[in-house]
Amino acid sequence: MNYCFYSKEPYNLRAFSLYYFDQVNSQTPEMQEAIDSLAFFDYMKRYGYSYGILEHFKPKQKYYAAIVEAANNGQVEVLPLLIKYKNPNDLQHIRKLLQADFEENKRLTYDTREILEEWGKPDFEEYAKSVCQAVIGKPDYFSVEDYFPLLWQYPAPWSYQLLEDILSGKDRYSNIYEIKEHFIKYAKEGPIPPIFQPLYDRYLKERRSVRSGRPQTEESLKTLRMALDALNKETFFSEDETVGHDSYYRLMQFDYADSLRYNATSDQLAELAQTSPSRITRLWAFKILLEKPNGQIFNILKQAINDTTKVNCISSSEEEFKVPFHRSILSVYYSNVDEDLPEQQQAAIDSLVFFDYMKKIWI
Repeated sequence: MNYCFYSKEPYNLRAFSLYYFDQVNSQTPEMQEAIDSLAFFDYMKRYGYSYGILEHFKPKQKYYAAIVEAANNGQVEVLPLLIKYKNPNDLQHIRKLLQADFEENKRLTYDTREILEEWGKPDFEEYAKSVCQAVIGKPDYFSVEDYFPLLWQYPAPWSYQLLEDILSGKDRYSNIYEIKEHFIKYAKEGPIPPIFQPLYDRYLKERRSVRSGRPQTEESLKTLRMALDALNKETFFSEDETVGHDSYYRLMQFDYADSLRYNATSDQLAELAQTSPSRITRLWAFKILLEKPNGQIFNILKQAINDTTKVNCISSSEEEFKVPFHRSILSVYYSNVDEDLPEQQQAAIDSLVFFDYMKKIWI
C-alpha cells in the first residue's frame, strides 16, 4: 500500500523549495545569481526566510545586513547562511538562535548539527550543554554518533559527569558499548582531554581479571562479596542486557556479573555454579565460566540435569516467565559455549543432554 501525505503551502514557497531541492546547478552563474537574488529579496524578505532554501546560498555580502537583522529579531531560519560568514562578531546572534532552537526542539536536530559542523570551533558550550543534559541519561533514544562529538568538543565538569554516569553504570538508558567505542576511537585519533583521562584510565584501559593472572587481593574479595550479595537478591535472570517496552534500560545484574567476571577465580565460579543458594547466581557463574576453557563444565551440567526448580526469567520486553533450572542452564550453555571446545568434551555433554535430559523430558 502506498501512502501520500498532503499539505497546503503557498505556491511561491513550494516553487522556490522545489527549485532549490531539485536543482543540479544547471544554470549559468549569472542566472543562478539572479534567481538567488529573486528568492532572497523579492520572496524571503517579504514572506519569511526558509532554512531549506538558505542552506543552498553562498555567503555573499549583499545578503549579510538583512541576515544579521533577521538574526537580531530571533529568526532561527537564517542560521544556515549566517554561520557561513564565519564572522566572530555574529557569535552572540548564533548562540541566541541556537538556544531558541533548543527551547523549541529540546534536542540536537539534524539542522543544528550541520550548523555546528559548519562553524567548526567550540564556541557554543551553553547550547551543547543544554542539548546533552536534556537528552543523555533520559529514557528517549539518542544517537551516540551525534552527541558524543559534543561531549568531546567541550571537556568540562558537566560533560565529564555525563560520561562518568554512563561508564559507571549509573545511567541505565545510554548505550555504554557505543560510548566506549567512540571514546576509544577519539582517543586514538588525538589527545584525550585532560579532564577525561581519569575516565579512560578507570573504564577503558584493558582490565585483567583474576583468571588472567591479576592477584586476588582483599579489595577484590570485598568487591566479589558485594557482587554476590547483590546477585543473590535478584528476582529474575535475563539473557538480554537491555529490557523495556518503549524505553530500554540496562539491567543492574549485568554490572554485578561483571564484578564476578573480574574478581572470581575459576574454582570459585565452579563452586558458585554448583552450590550458590541462588539459582540466578548459579546461572551467572556458569555463564562466566564458559568464557574460558574449563574442565568442570560437564560436572556442573550433570549435577543440574535433574534440577527442576523454577527460575524467574525476563524477556527483552519485560515479560516474566518461569523456566526449570535444568532447561535454563542448558540454554545458557548452548548459547555461550565456545565453538573450539574439545570434541571429546562436547560429545560427552551432548550425550548427557540427550540421554539424561531430553529422553526423560520427551518420553
